[in-house]
Amino acid sequence: MPGHSRQALELTRTRQLRGLVLRPRDSVYEPGVRCRAWIRIRDVRTVDAAIGGRLPGQGRLSGAPGPVSLGEPRAAPDG
Repeated sequence: MPGHSRQALELTRTRQLRGLVLRPRDSVYEPGVRCRAWIRIRDVRTVDAAIGGRLPGQGRLSGAPGPVSLGEPRAAPDG
């Protein structure tokens, strides 16, 4: 789809895909090699979240962050 990257990226969003890999027309495919001419554009989604708590990592992950409790901030219901 040459020249249609904006539409292609929008398509990744509507179909919940991870993103695009783009390359110049004259670049050559190299099996098993990540060519520097090819670029990946990830469809990054964000959301506001509140961290309610975190536990330390255990075992081989000792010293690293462990499980977290996340929540989506919402307005308190009226009433």
